[in-house]
Amino acid sequence: MNDLNTTPASEWNATAEVRVGALNPSTMITLRPGLSVPEADRAPYYKRTSATLGGGAVGLAPFTLHDNDGTPTRRQLQAVDCSLTRVTLLPSDFNVGGTNTSVPVKMRFYGPLQVITTSDRVKIECAPLGAVENPCTAPAWQNVSSGFLVRLPTDPLVNDPRTIGLSRANNTTQIGAGLYRVTFPGIGSSGVAGLPGVKVTKYCEDVDESAVFYFRVGQDCDGDLCDDWVDFSIPVACETGCADFNGVDGITVADIFDFINAWFAGCTLATGVSPCISSADFNGNHAIEVQDIFEFLNAWFAGTGCD
Repeated sequence: MNDLNTTPASEWNATAEVRVGALNPSTMITLRPGLSVPEADRAPYYKRTSATLGGGAVGLAPFTLHDNDGTPTRRQLQAVDCSLTRVTLLPSDFNVGGTNTSVPVKMRFYGPLQVITTSDRVKIECAPLGAVENPCTAPAWQNVSSGFLVRLPTDPLVNDPRTIGLSRANNTTQIGAGLYRVTFPGIGSSGVAGLPGVKVTKYCEDVDESAVFYFRVGQDCDGDLCDDWVDFSIPVACETGCADFNGVDGITVADIFDFINAWFAGCTLATGVSPCISSADFNGNHAIEVQDIFEFLNAWFAGTGCD
């Protein structure tokens, strides 16, 4: 391991091994390169989770995200062919008990982390669902970092030197549905000479070495804790959107005002922060039109299934 990562994996040889638990040969884990080595033990980007290594980590620096560690794991949320699987989070996952103490996203790296800049330490961006499901073909991303509370490794709700978590920010009503991208411009590889930033490459060109984390938050219009994408029992009033626009106290007059504010603001992303509490593209055709107002009002007056 070296601080500049100037020793590529191709230069590792049969004698370059990391042995974990060497005092007990029967249970010892040996991490080394080579196609003959099981993928779980193949250095430098092995697939062993921290639990099997005694809670620690071994890896080249700058450190990268671990595919199989974390909550949910990066491998669960994104496929190696540059497309997302249908493993999703829901807005309610960030709002357990109406608080922001839920940490549904925990991103775990191969080594310990340290903050190197105070501004924009972790950057979170969003693209609307429907317009794109594949991050490799995403349109312009919108910065929604203000909608999240970043839980650093020292946070009691994380308490892991190589993990960063995401909660809902205090000023955010709910985390909106969308495709999210997380990067780490202000996070460094702790304990490594020069404190290099974590390794970031283009996701679509090099999945294993990427420090870009993608996750999807699905719609749950009828509040049945099932992603609308795979929910076969969505009420009619929810098929084009939810009349409980602000997600507070069911369907009320306040939803109309909040929708109109979002419509005039041209909100196509649900950031959870006013005026873009939810998307004003009510019919989902990726445009803000007068028709969205009519369809929203129809759903509001129907008032079924969205509260």
